[in-house]
Amino acid sequence: NNLAQIGSPGHIVQINESCISSAKRSRNRNARPVRTRWVFGGIDTQTKDAFLVEVNKRDAATLLPLIQRHVLPG
Repeated sequence: NNLAQIGSPGHIVQINESCISSAKRSRNRNARPVRTRWVFGGIDTQTKDAFLVEVNKRDAATLLPLIQRHVLPG
């Protein structure tokens, strides 16, 4: 795994999660969700380096290892 981490001492890394879904329109114009996906990511506010990962769960047990993998301490 040759993954570059973002951030460094003195840098601020903003992290966030977002829901991305698509909808299918029916004849009566009611949109029904087809699939919902959650993504989790972060951006270094100074360098603009970023990461984005699709996640199935949004709990601490899932997200903390992703932060440790993608964001440098400090």
